[in-house]
Amino acid sequence: MENVAMREKGSLEEPLQVQVITSQRVRISELFSNEYRRRTVMLWIFEFLQAGVYYGFASLAPSVLASKGFTLVHTLEYSMLIYTSYFLSSLASVFIIDSQKFDRKWQVSIVMLLMGITGLAFGFAITPVEVIATGFLFGFLSNIFSNAFHQYGAELYPTRMRAFADGVQYSLSRLGNYVWLSVLPLVLAKYGAVGMYAVVFVMAVIVTLDVGILGPRASKIELEELSH
Repeated sequence: MENVAMREKGSLEEPLQVQVITSQRVRISELFSNEYRRRTVMLWIFEFLQAGVYYGFASLAPSVLASKGFTLVHTLEYSMLIYTSYFLSSLASVFIIDSQKFDRKWQVSIVMLLMGITGLAFGFAITPVEVIATGFLFGFLSNIFSNAFHQYGAELYPTRMRAFADGVQYSLSRLGNYVWLSVLPLVLAKYGAVGMYAVVFVMAVIVTLDVGILGPRASKIELEELSH
């Protein structure tokens, strides 16, 4: 077969040599080296706080509706309508997640700010139409945000340390999830929906500034170039 191929196509060029990069044992101190300190600080702040914003709605929306006086049946009905936004926003993400005009950095930071504003509006909502409209919009924005940040957070470190760095930062998201889902229901019980979403809004503003100031641009940049 090789002889036939040689007669018909001639000899082939030597294949390109590709450097194979493997994961390596990484010390946590390396995440704070001059090269990676800025993005590590950015991601650690981001991961801890974004959990409160995202799950302050995703997990607590039914409790918020109940606190507003809606019946169990209406709470479940409105929640079902609101949560359909997650499917639609994931579909929308397909068309923007790798956009150069709307870089992933801004998909994370700007959408987070819009989530904070929409969450506050959800806290103030009284009528069923207001509740469904603001809740649907928050859910739509939150999944665009989630799809972008899971990709963004993982691509900011080189391959040799990506698994370790991404695992450490995401563990802070799980810690934040535990902390904020313990604290926010207490705020809801004492200060109501507006008070709780005021706290969520403050967290959203901090995340917006954190990623907007410290985060690098990411879309349409080769992975190993971006991660250095």
